[in-house]
Amino acid sequence: MKKLKTLARLSLSLMLATLVSACANQANRHITDTSHIENKSLPPISIFFALPSNKMLVACQEFENASTFNDCQLNPIDWQYYVNSFRYSNKFYEVHEAKNDVDYQLEIASTSFNKESVNVEMNLYWRNQKINSADYQLPLDRSISLLQKNSTNENVANTLVTKFISDADHQALFSATYLAQKLQSSDYEKDFQLTEKIGDFAINFKYVYTDPFLGASMRYHHQKYLSDYIDIYVYPIRRIEWQDGRDALNEEINLVRQEIEYVIGQQQNLSVTTEDNQFIQLALEHGDTQGVFFDGIISETGQEDLYTSTYVFINGDKFVKFRATFPASFSKTFVEQALPLIQVPTESHFMAKLRDEYRQKQQLDNP
Repeated sequence: MKKLKTLARLSLSLMLATLVSACANQANRHITDTSHIENKSLPPISIFFALPSNKMLVACQEFENASTFNDCQLNPIDWQYYVNSFRYSNKFYEVHEAKNDVDYQLEIASTSFNKESVNVEMNLYWRNQKINSADYQLPLDRSISLLQKNSTNENVANTLVTKFISDADHQALFSATYLAQKLQSSDYEKDFQLTEKIGDFAINFKYVYTDPFLGASMRYHHQKYLSDYIDIYVYPIRRIEWQDGRDALNEEINLVRQEIEYVIGQQQNLSVTTEDNQFIQLALEHGDTQGVFFDGIISETGQEDLYTSTYVFINGDKFVKFRATFPASFSKTFVEQALPLIQVPTESHFMAKLRDEYRQKQQLDNP
C-alpha cells in the first residue's frame, strides 16, 4: 500500500528552520556516475511517497483536457521501487520507509503523461523543514512490453535515485555548511577558530557537526605524551535566558556527567566514578569568568585507572566545554590558556528566532 506523508508545522521541540529551496530541472537519459561517493557516507534518510503538488496536478488536468486520448497518471511507479533503489545504492548509512523520527526525510511524487515520460518532484527535509527541492523528467521506454513493466519501473527508479545522489553530492546537500546556510544557523567552519598550538598541545582535528545544536569541536594532543588530549566543544545554550549563569552551568555539566555515565555503562567491565561539581572563577584579561568542573575516574577490571575531567563555561550564547584525559588539576592550565583565545560565533538568526518563538509561547501559556 502506498504510504503518504502529511507534513505538520514543526513543533518547538524539533525547532524551526527556514523554508528555502533550490530547484533543478533536468532531463535524465543516462545514469550519472556516483562511484566516487563512499559507501554509507551519507546520513540516514527516510523515504516518503507524497501526493503531487498543486502545480503538478494542474498540469496533469490540463494535459487530459487537451485531448480525449491523453491520460495522466498520479504516482505511476510504486513507492517500493524508490526505496529499494536507495538501499541498493549503498550510499546512505540507513534507508528507512516512512519513518518520522529521522532527521533527513525525502518526499517523492510523480505524474506520467501517456506513459511516455514521468515527471518527478523530490523534496528534501531536515526535521520536517524543506531545505531543497528538485524536479526531474524521465523518459519511459515504450518499446518494452507489459510483461517487462517491472523492469521499466526499476530502471526509472534507479535513474532517478542515482541522479538525486549525484546532485546531492554536487550541491553538498547533506553537509553542515549547506544546512547552516538554509537554517541561518552559526557557521562554525568560519567563525570558530583557534591557534594551532596552545601551551604544550597542538591541534589534531576540527569537526563541525551537521546538527546546529551540537556546534563544533576541536581536539588538542600533548606534543610529547600523545595519549593525553583535550577536546573543546562550542555549541548553543538551549535556553531563552541564562542571566543566572551558575544555574545554566550546573544544569549543563550534570547533563555531561549523565552522558559519560551512560556511555561507560554500555561497556563491559568498565565503570566511572565522578566527583561533585566545583565552581571556579578564572581571572582572564577581559575579566573574571565563572565556570564549573568535575573530575572522574574510569576503571576497568585488571587495568590501570584512567582519569577524565570536564570544564564548562559560557561565552555569548554558547557553552564552551573542555573534556580532558587527565585530572582537572593538570587540565586547568590549558583551560586558562585556551579560554581567552576562543572566539565563538555570535547568536545566529536561527537561535534568536527559536528563542523569540518560545518566549511568545510562554506568554500565551502564562498570560
